[in-house]
Amino acid sequence: RSLNKVIQSHFTDIRLNHNFAAVIERCAVSGDRRGATWITKDMRDAYLKLHQAGYAHSVEVYSQDTLVGGLYGVSIGRMFFGESMFADVSNASKVALFYLCRHLHTHHLMLIDCQVQSPHLQTLGAFNMERAQFIEYVSKLCSLEAAAGLWQPRRFTSVSTVQRQQTQ
Repeated sequence: RSLNKVIQSHFTDIRLNHNFAAVIERCAVSGDRRGATWITKDMRDAYLKLHQAGYAHSVEVYSQDTLVGGLYGVSIGRMFFGESMFADVSNASKVALFYLCRHLHTHHLMLIDCQVQSPHLQTLGAFNMERAQFIEYVSKLCSLEAAAGLWQPRRFTSVSTVQRQQTQ
């Protein structure tokens, strides 16, 4: 509920795959500010090629037409491998992750690999998995076919719009 209030009051537009290049660039800049970016120019170029090939995807969060948060990762079959996220405004990366989870759930993608455990991701529901179980999931889920049109660019319907539609 608290995230729903944040979404309604701060973020006007959530999009999928509208501006992948900007998201990866902002993730790299965000990492540079913390002094720990691994997203070099070569890495950005490689992810842009993966995006053009239909494997790498972004969720973008806008406030009054300004990109303020987002995330990107790679999808293989029915699994998503999260790579990085950024937030120029408090809670923007949480909103991006919420919409990604909702989108993946709707299309029967079962697992997001967050790669590195952090207190921030734990507050969003992430948990560690035994290596053997993880490898089993990767093997199974990556071999399944994802739904057609899953990663077509789109604007997401806001949570408040969905809730109003459900009560009517």
